[in-house]
Amino acid sequence: MRYLLPTVLIVLSIENIYSQVAFDSFCSTEATVSGLTSMDGSDEFEIDLYESKFLPDDTILLAIKQKRPNNGIGEFVIRAFDNEYHVVGRFDDRQTGNLALKHNTCTNGASVIYVDKIENRGYREIPLAWQATGLSSNLDEIVFRADIVSNQQIYRVKSAPLKRRSGPEFIPYSEDQSVNIDYCGESQGCLIVPQNCNNQAKCDYALSWQVLDEQTAKFHIVARASGFVGIGFSNDEKRGDDQVILCTKDVQGYVYVRNMFVSVQTPQYISSDRPSYGLRDTDGYANASHIICKFIRTLSLDADTSVDDSGKTRDGANNRNKIVNLKEPHYMYPVYADQDLVTSKGMRIPVQDIPIVNNHPINFERRIYPKSHPRAGSFLAKIHAILNIIAWILLASAGVMVSRYFDTIWPEYERRVVVDGNGVVTGEKLQRRRRFSFLSVFQPTMITVAILTWVAFFAILFELDWKWTHGTH
Repeated sequence: MRYLLPTVLIVLSIENIYSQVAFDSFCSTEATVSGLTSMDGSDEFEIDLYESKFLPDDTILLAIKQKRPNNGIGEFVIRAFDNEYHVVGRFDDRQTGNLALKHNTCTNGASVIYVDKIENRGYREIPLAWQATGLSSNLDEIVFRADIVSNQQIYRVKSAPLKRRSGPEFIPYSEDQSVNIDYCGESQGCLIVPQNCNNQAKCDYALSWQVLDEQTAKFHIVARASGFVGIGFSNDEKRGDDQVILCTKDVQGYVYVRNMFVSVQTPQYISSDRPSYGLRDTDGYANASHIICKFIRTLSLDADTSVDDSGKTRDGANNRNKIVNLKEPHYMYPVYADQDLVTSKGMRIPVQDIPIVNNHPINFERRIYPKSHPRAGSFLAKIHAILNIIAWILLASAGVMVSRYFDTIWPEYERRVVVDGNGVVTGEKLQRRRRFSFLSVFQPTMITVAILTWVAFFAILFELDWKWTHGTH
């Protein structure tokens, strides 16, 4: 009897480490396991697509990931669906750690990949590869769905849509594809070349950005180029050792968005196996004269930076530390060229096409907070506003009213009768009143307006660290 408890613990630990489940309905939208209940798993897990666009026969890299610490990814089933909920495409057999990946072929020839047995307590991330083979020519969108077993529970997860890449065609210069310069400095930040161009005189390069929340910003580039366009982020005013996001056009006219690090002129991917690392909702088009590019970038990568046995970060980004933190002041410069990015000597960026045209640092952090709700630290900005209201709405208005309407009631001068030594009246003269006059109110009131205005002026300068606004800042 004394050996019963240790035996039970050993059996339970073995069952915990070497668990196995039997999935049903592989080719349906929801796989089931007898005895396990299911729930929405979007708060616990995610399907991360390494590309947002596909072409027929492309290989799309993706991963099932934890979104926050939990019991990890156990057994799972994942498949790709078209808009009629038919399984499409096939998964690669590439090795993923110690997992024994298995395939199930559906009636239409598409495959489902699954793992029904694991040998540890759960994985934090499982990379996979899917091939866009055997797809209908009318299929424009694909969604991946996964059923993940964790802690004796099935979690249902689906990915963002994977859309078909638009073919090379004429893209009209419509409002959706253009950058409206009129909104620069109001609802969006801008970087334009030349700096005096406008909506009527089309710019050679126009970039707009909008901070969506505390973690992300949306970028939109329209440039007159036939090779590639992009944007460089630098921690100083010098070019080199910078993060550059490039939108490159291939020989077929398709546009791809890539996150890169540039040492002098030679670019390298931030993540060697994931060209769009750190970006999402990437989109690009090209016509005969312009390249149009859109993407969302994380302001700062605060994700887990733990490393594996080889010393690389677990997310696979070998140049991850090169990503510029947009929450800190930084410099931006335009990238656009008619030459191809890939030359006989490798990937090269022409020097003459990337001048740094903004000579002041940009701070995305200051644009996160709505103008109507000042930050907790903007006490001096509130003082600036209050003093100007008191000075110009109350005191200045009162001073103008006194000088306009109270001069006759409280005149500055009064008429006095002039008499000689004998008491005979010889005339009249104007003499400044010694008693109360309108100047007794007007002068101190307007002096106070001037004093409050200067105090408010220096308060806001101190709040802005004594930096005068200029350019697009």
